Amino acid sequence: MKPRRLAHPKTQALASLASLLTALTGCSSEDTLNPAAPAEKFPSEAVELVVDELGISHVFAKNDADAFYGAGYAMARDRLFHMELNRRQALGRKAEIFGASATKADIGARTMGFGRLGEADMKHLRETRPEDARLIDAWIAGVNRRIEEVRTGEAPRPYGLRPTELDFVPEDWKPEHAFAIGKVLGFGLSNSLDMDVLATALLRLAPATVESMPVALPAYDMYTMLQDTPAAKSSAKVMPPPVPQGIAPLPQGSLPPFSYEPFMREMGSNNWAVDGARSTTGKPWLCGDPHQALTSPTRLWPLHMNSADAGGSLDVIGFAFVGTPTVELGHNAHVAWAPTTNFADAMDLWDVPLTETATSVKLAGESHPIVTREEIIRVRAEGAPVGTGEDMSITVREVPGFGVILPDEILPVPRQVLADGYILFNWVGFQPTSEPSAYLALDRAKTLDEFDAAVDLIDVGAVNMVAASAEGIGYHVHASIPDRGVPSAHPMPWRVMSSKDPESFWTRGFLPPSSLPHERNPARGFIATANNEPWGFTNDGNVENDPFYYGTFFANGFRAQRIDEVLRERTKDGGKVSRADMEELQRDVKSLMAETVVPRLGEAMAAIGTDPALAAYVGRADLVALADRLVAWDYRFAREKSEPVIFLGLEWFAAKRAFEVHFTPLLFNAIVTKSPPAMIGFLRNVIAARFEGSEKFAPDGVNALLLGALDDTAAWLTASFGGIDAAYTLGDVHAAEFPTEFGGELEVGRIVVDGHVDTVNVSPAAFFGEDGSALKEFSSHEMSLFRIVVGFGEDGRAESTIDFARGTREDPSDPHFADQDESWSLAQHRPLPFRRSEVEASETERLTLPAQ
Repeated sequence: MKPRRLAHPKTQALASLASLLTALTGCSSEDTLNPAAPAEKFPSEAVELVVDELGISHVFAKNDADAFYGAGYAMARDRLFHMELNRRQALGRKAEIFGASATKADIGARTMGFGRLGEADMKHLRETRPEDARLIDAWIAGVNRRIEEVRTGEAPRPYGLRPTELDFVPEDWKPEHAFAIGKVLGFGLSNSLDMDVLATALLRLAPATVESMPVALPAYDMYTMLQDTPAAKSSAKVMPPPVPQGIAPLPQGSLPPFSYEPFMREMGSNNWAVDGARSTTGKPWLCGDPHQALTSPTRLWPLHMNSADAGGSLDVIGFAFVGTPTVELGHNAHVAWAPTTNFADAMDLWDVPLTETATSVKLAGESHPIVTREEIIRVRAEGAPVGTGEDMSITVREVPGFGVILPDEILPVPRQVLADGYILFNWVGFQPTSEPSAYLALDRAKTLDEFDAAVDLIDVGAVNMVAASAEGIGYHVHASIPDRGVPSAHPMPWRVMSSKDPESFWTRGFLPPSSLPHERNPARGFIATANNEPWGFTNDGNVENDPFYYGTFFANGFRAQRIDEVLRERTKDGGKVSRADMEELQRDVKSLMAETVVPRLGEAMAAIGTDPALAAYVGRADLVALADRLVAWDYRFAREKSEPVIFLGLEWFAAKRAFEVHFTPLLFNAIVTKSPPAMIGFLRNVIAARFEGSEKFAPDGVNALLLGALDDTAAWLTASFGGIDAAYTLGDVHAAEFPTEFGGELEVGRIVVDGHVDTVNVSPAAFFGEDGSALKEFSSHEMSLFRIVVGFGEDGRAESTIDFARGTREDPSDPHFADQDESWSLAQHRPLPFRRSEVEASETERLTLPAQ
């Protein structure tokens, strides 16, 4: 079969980035994609900005466009430096600020072409939804109004831009800049590259391990679309799936040591909704907590836009990603929604035979031209003014209709680990999409039907969108997911594929709506997702024997299982849940991994003296003392407890004993340092013997594995604290860190938090360093940036409580820079002012933006 471009069922053929740009050849990017800005002036009437006690900006305007203008101004007032950094990340211009250390990121952004994709998305919006484009223009006008105030001295320069720091004023914004940032976010939500890379590396470096262990098998059989049919879940041991053919193993020792640097950090989240029949209020609850990279300030900014009081269509509150114009997570007066990353597979990688100077490439035996474009990256010298520096030229190689060749500089591992040739990458985001209109439609939705229609506009960045209104609850996913054909007929793309295989290319259109998850008011009375697989296709660890291919690597099910069991317990026999119950579940730190492992440890201790494999542990009073403490523990990862510290050592030393040799030290360290949840899922499957042949990873038995790990733990505790009975708690060794590229006063000390890699209140942290030794402190870099519980009042209007990280503003001297840290650390919810009377009662600042 000759490869051809993927036909989009709704619009036109899918073009890769290269073909999109080729179609525009001969016209300036500025002239073609961005016609002259409209002459319309914003705002048409005065806009009121009210700031409440939490530091949240509430924009009250007479119409929708003016509300967007006020929102743009307010974001720039609070986060202009942060916006600038996000814009430069998307456009591949960070090296102009941070110098050579940022060139890798810039090469990645230029290779993907996020800036050009932002231009194409804005052009698409102007052509298809001009009224939506007008709102974006208004938001941009508000941003630029604030920049003009800074430029003229009417407003002070923000921290980071002052003469004592980087000493520059940002250029004016254009609509495509916000869209480029949105495309970066869509890339992150689509990201399956890192797991595909690790799976391929495992196949080539440790093929026997893939033969022995189903790497796609979750730790729990918890599948969103099967929650009403638990009998459909797997109860038998799983057989490892067949190993793919045609993958050439790499000889041991053929590679020098390397570190693993993922394309992007993992994005997880929890969300759930409970119907009104199971609620103490008689109306539904909606809960959400997005797990994102921790930064100072955070990447989310809270906002309320209200034009409805004056006859407009907006009365929406929630969070926007910094640099984007809509409320992407939150609620309006009628509908609340919360997303989690869905992990549907919208990205593929191919091994292509190629030379550095080739002008064409063979795909499935057919020759296809390579189109090149030169990108100039300016690299600032240390101490030099921003905007000056040496220019570095890179050449981006694209294959029209099939994607882009990834340069070696941005690969997470050396290219020879993944392929014999070069890596060709394709993503459904290499086409114009309509996500801004989707989120704008969510901001305006009044019913669950309108919620579904809004989600249907999402093509890039598949999310499990759960929603609630006063009338019911719903779950909906929409995205452009390539149809890979019948999984049993040819290899599925969970690793780098051969470019010789014609079946591997995107020739079949996208999955139809019937293959995308959707529910409304299910019989169980609740909907919950936590990045777990929706269809149950991974319940046998094999994604090549299902009705269709949806994806391979999802969250391992710990959080989804815990949420499900708590909601079932609290709603059984007519039980009803309150707002306090929902807030408590968001704070939940019970470890299901501990619930699995500790009873097995008790069995192992009881077997000492009767099992010859445990002879080395006879008479070890220290191990008895540690085991007794764990057996008496409630499995909660709370900061004041010492048992979580003991358990951290137990599970991670067990993982090291079980997997380090089988995965190779290189890959073991890559996974445990950059993706800890995956390794803990593998370990549970071994301890619970969830697949045939699991004993390979515990050859002397699980009892010996756990006692050996407990012995390692005793030695580690003694070396770290002076003894197993020393005074130590989880809060002494585990905390959240909020890194910042710029440093300076944006740096924040470690913030003590509860939780673990597998808890609902999640707090993943690496236990081992890159050298394979246990760290002295464990730092979580991805957690919930906010937690929200939404209910509905007697009048049906949404009402919410919330906590969020850091604060709303970026100036370290501002009272709202870090005023939320304590309540966020403790997951203490506070009422979110939304009704006009609530906002005015909480008012601390007010500013009027005059009409233009």
